[in-house]
This record gives sequence, C-alpha cells and structure tokens, in this order.
Amino acid sequence: MKNKVKSYVLLPVILIVYTVVMAIVSLPRYRRSGNWGEYVLIIAISLIASVILYFVLKKKHKIRDNFK
Repeated sequence: MKNKVKSYVLLPVILIVYTVVMAIVSLPRYRRSGNWGEYVLIIAISLIASVILYFVLKKKHKIRDNFK
C-alpha cells in the first residue's frame, strides 16, 4: 500500500520550509539594519501559525472522518 501524505501535514510543512527559506534570504538585510527583534518576531509568528494550522487541519480531518 502507498503511504499517502495527509493534507494536514503537507501544508504546514510547506509553510515551515517557506519560512526557513525566507529567513535565510532576509538574514543579510536584518544583519545590516540590526533590527533583530522584528526578524525574530516575524519568524516566530510564522512558525506558530504553521503549528496552529496543523492542529486545526488535523481536527477538521478527524471530524470529517467521523462523519464518513
């Protein structure tokens, strides 16, 4: 049997990878400006939003499975 990747896992992982890539790309800009608070805040909010999205989608998937 094929192991299918669940949608509630795939979307948050894509968002986390996107956040990490954007953090690496924007690091030189924040290093020059010295505004580390903004840099860390944006990354933290993005990661927290991805984790919350995971749990919301997982719960939605579980509710949908219960009705089937």
